[in-house]
Amino acid sequence: MRSKILDNIGKEEWSTTTTISKNVGVTSSTVLYHLKNMEREEAVERNMKGRGWRITPFQQIELTEYFSKRPSRR
Repeated sequence: MRSKILDNIGKEEWSTTTTISKNVGVTSSTVLYHLKNMEREEAVERNMKGRGWRITPFQQIELTEYFSKRPSRR
């Protein structure tokens, strides 16, 4: 689930939970649950001026490396 959510979050632009949930095919509350957990882990950050989430600049390199080494489940 988290990898699908991360695939739908921008690195520079902000993505809303509603947009992410529509793209992933789950409820907004499910997306929000995972986003809040990833926020605590500092993998994503929340836009405090409005609605939206993005991958944190610090985590982008580590996440890219992680996903490139991980076998696909598709």
